[in-house]
Amino acid sequence: YQAYTQRAAFSEFVTYAKWAAEAECEFFQNTGRLPNSNIEAGLSIGVYGEHIKSLVITSDGAIAITGNGHLLPQQTVLFAANCLTN
Repeated sequence: YQAYTQRAAFSEFVTYAKWAAEAECEFFQNTGRLPNSNIEAGLSIGVYGEHIKSLVITSDGAIAITGNGHLLPQQTVLFAANCLTN
């Protein structure tokens, strides 16, 4: 059961990463470059979910999501937006 609840908590990371990636790609389509902050991407600075302590777009455009330590360790997972289309 614990493994299931951890997977469910991690799915929140993926959901928030997808949301941030959509904001990054919209910014990319308008400017030709990735945003280097939450503000540039149009995201609020304090993005928190039930299992998320923070979501930050880094200066190189990565999406860094840190867990709050309840069901998942307080670790940071990096995601990358794929804004290129064929």
